[in-house]
Amino acid sequence: MASGFERSEMIYPPISEPSESANLTFNNAASEDDVYYNAYTGALTIFPPRITSSNNSISLPLTANPSPLYVTKSDETHLLAFNLFTDIIAGEIEVDLDEVDNSFNIITNTIPTSNEFSLLIIGFLNDYPNAIFPIFSNNRSYAEPTSLDIYYPGEVFNNYYTQVSSHTDNSDYYQYGYGIDKMGYTGIEYTGSITWDDSEISYSAEGSFESIGLLISAYSDDISYDWTYYIEEGNDLTTKLLTLPTELEKYAVTYDGADYSLKLAEFYSFEGVQGFKDYISNSENGQYDLYTAEKGYAKLDITLNTENTGGRKK
Repeated sequence: MASGFERSEMIYPPISEPSESANLTFNNAASEDDVYYNAYTGALTIFPPRITSSNNSISLPLTANPSPLYVTKSDETHLLAFNLFTDIIAGEIEVDLDEVDNSFNIITNTIPTSNEFSLLIIGFLNDYPNAIFPIFSNNRSYAEPTSLDIYYPGEVFNNYYTQVSSHTDNSDYYQYGYGIDKMGYTGIEYTGSITWDDSEISYSAEGSFESIGLLISAYSDDISYDWTYYIEEGNDLTTKLLTLPTELEKYAVTYDGADYSLKLAEFYSFEGVQGFKDYISNSENGQYDLYTAEKGYAKLDITLNTENTGGRKK
């Protein structure tokens, strides 16, 4: 199965526009110098100001009135405790930080070797479906295989959204999905080999994916074009390249003039390559209906060659 183009999208949950603001005074902050608090009302405040005993008054936008207020307590290395306050209204409000005393649940996650790694977890409340609450994040410019403790406030939130990216010199991994079971890096397992010439693709491929394709990219008359050949899982298999009609021959790719990479995807709404084939056979938009955060998926792009067209990486 071949495709002449590929669509991509930036995935991010919807965000409410703030309606009003609350002027908050936080009382009974911990006295330790390395302890601080953060507060979230559901508006996009990924990096809120630190609240301490000496800096205890802030104004925050409200996504509703009344609004929830999620407060965390941290030191320089760990999240320590949390509380979800309710019925925060616009105007002057006092908050007792002694109530921030609930313990986090912890999931231990293994992250891979990468040049750049990023993980973001967001919480949702059913009564405020367009409000987002930052729960946990981790960003590293270089990561070795290591254990990462992920802190989250259990069932206080009705659902969680996780977004992960991991990049090496020759691969790009992205993961999007909802639920505690998808919290943290999950990865895609792949073993195999692939070669191709001007007539066919020879390959072996096994792993935890539902879709695998060979993306071939080239230039013609200053136009960039791509062909993606979706292949079966198995060993010692071959598939023929498309033979194009005369009118389209300038878009045919040859081995000496193309970049190529492997594109693998794992979809959380079904299992196996056959499940992928069954879905796209009955879907109005084919595979593109699957690349949504609601359905959930992970994808791994492995660059095999970028020498022929100036090092262009897909």
